[in-house]
Amino acid sequence: MIHKRRDKPIGLRMLELLSKRMSIDSKTMQQYVSLKKGYEGELFFDTFINELKEECIILNDLLLEVNHTVFQIDSLLITQEKIQLYEVKNFGGDFYYEEDKLFTRNQREIVNPLHQVGRSNSLFSQLLIKLQIKMPIEAFVVFVNPDFTLYQAPIGKPIIFPGQLKRHMSNLSNTHSRLTNYHKNIAEQLVERHIAEPLYPHVPHYDYQLLRKGITCQKCDKCRKEILLL
Repeated sequence: MIHKRRDKPIGLRMLELLSKRMSIDSKTMQQYVSLKKGYEGELFFDTFINELKEECIILNDLLLEVNHTVFQIDSLLITQEKIQLYEVKNFGGDFYYEEDKLFTRNQREIVNPLHQVGRSNSLFSQLLIKLQIKMPIEAFVVFVNPDFTLYQAPIGKPIIFPGQLKRHMSNLSNTHSRLTNYHKNIAEQLVERHIAEPLYPHVPHYDYQLLRKGITCQKCDKCRKEILLL
C-alpha cells in the first residue's frame, strides 16, 4: 500500500523547465543532472518496493523535523514488526571505501551515504520517541545503478548493492506481515508531519521576457529546441 507517493522534486521541475527556455551555466547544469539522476534512481527503486506481496505501507520523500533539525527519508516502509528506512543512491562508476570515507576512482571524496542514513536513523528514532511510537528501525543505503562498483566495501554495514536488491525485496515479500490500525496511525502521523518542500535555492536568475516561448517537444532535446515558437 502506497500511503505517500513520490513527486518530482520542485527544484528538478524548475530546472527542467528553465533548461528548455534559456541557456544555463555549467554549474547549474551539473546540479540539474545530479537531481535528475537521483530522481531516476528513486523511481527505479520504487519498481522493486512497490511489488512487495506482504502487507506494508510505503511512504516516499518524507521531509521531517525533530528538535529543530530537518531531515529527509527517500523511502520508508512500515511492516508488522518494524520500520525500514532507505537512502537511495544512483551512483555510477568505480568508487572505493577507505577509513570510513567514500572516494571516486580519481580520489575525490564524496559524502558518505552511510553517514547520511545514520543521521536519518538517529533523528527518526528521536521523532518516534516524541510521538510515543515503539517500533524497531532498520536503515539501509541502497545503490541501485547496475554500473556501480565499490572497492574495499566494508562488511557488516547496512548497504544493499544492485545485485542484492532483488533478493532483499524477495526476503521482505516472504516475511509474514499483517497491518493493524496501529500501523496505519503511524503512517498518518508521519504524513501529517511532512514538511512541504521549500523552494529550490539554486534556481538561476531569469527574466520572463527573455525566456524562449512556445510549445516544446516531449520526445527529445534536439526536437525541443528546433520547434520552439519564438
